[in-house]
Amino acid sequence: MIKKFTTATLFLALGLTSILSISSCDKIKDAVKVNLLMQTADVNFVIPAQPVGTQQLSQFSVPLNVDSILKKKNSSLGLDNIKSVKVKTCTIVLLNGDGTNNFGALSAAKAEMSSSSNSTMVTIAELSSNPDATANSLNLPVNGNTELKGYFKGNTFTYRVSGTTRRATSKALECRATIQFDVEAGL
Repeated sequence: MIKKFTTATLFLALGLTSILSISSCDKIKDAVKVNLLMQTADVNFVIPAQPVGTQQLSQFSVPLNVDSILKKKNSSLGLDNIKSVKVKTCTIVLLNGDGTNNFGALSAAKAEMSSSSNSTMVTIAELSSNPDATANSLNLPVNGNTELKGYFKGNTFTYRVSGTTRRATSKALECRATIQFDVEAGL
């Protein structure tokens, strides 16, 4: 009877040890997690003179090697380790605005993106009611719930800015866009 009790105890101990070691592996994997603020470089682009109405204002592409950025942060991580990507900020600054040609001419604006891994445009930020006031910067409210993970397997990102002009602009507007993303990666 003592031998049976000892054998049963041994099997129970081995089973508990196996369960604990499996959950420890999960804890180790969770410990190797990186939350990274990733920013496309400040990108200059031009919005040509615009008529009154709703239209595409500009479209531009940006190369971004996400894999090398992740590896720089942690050499064990790469594209396949991305768990989640959400847009954090979207700011456009006007470099040559004046009293007539500025972001006050826009009543609404929207930023969309696609990538070389997903060509479907997705809205990342949108402003539906822009004040009619002279402004040389535009902070578009982001859609922070949209999951962008599938877009970040690419290495070229295309952005499209569209909007509704309440009054025509008379010159090309030189702009700089800064878009930041929260990237979560882990083993």
